[in-house]
Amino acid sequence: MTAMELSPDYRPSEDEPFMNARMLEYFRRKLLLWREELLMEANETLHVAGRRLLRGGHRRSCVS
Repeated sequence: MTAMELSPDYRPSEDEPFMNARMLEYFRRKLLLWREELLMEANETLHVAGRRLLRGGHRRSCVS
């Protein structure tokens, strides 16, 4: 599947058919970006936790 050209300012509209090719591409890109952000945050969390373990300590997080 080749990626469709989409203008940077495209936003889905109620005036177009639901989940047409442009909408699918828009949401595909949005999900890929979200996935990349989540993976980066997870890697950062693991990196910070690893540094704490190497320093010989770990903190319990308290959620109230």
